[in-house]
Amino acid sequence: MKVADAEGLIAAVTVDRRPASGPWCPVIGPGFGVLDGRLVFTLATGRAKVGRARMQVEEWSPRFPYRVSGPASLCIAANPLRMSVPASVVLD
Repeated sequence: MKVADAEGLIAAVTVDRRPASGPWCPVIGPGFGVLDGRLVFTLATGRAKVGRARMQVEEWSPRFPYRVSGPASLCIAANPLRMSVPASVVLD
């Protein structure tokens, strides 16, 4: 998988995308944003199968000086993930 912007490559990573074998767990995801100039909030809910994952950074742009070397020490997969995202609520 490659991540890039208008200036080119940011990172290239290898990710283990196999489905997780763990139990289904509840998931919540709060979200804030601005819509039509107004502050909004939403709370996504769902469930995911959780398990171990692997990720390795293969390439990294010199534009970003900080880089973690070696494989990630802890990766958690939520695969498959089922989420429901309701309409946002205006906060102001």
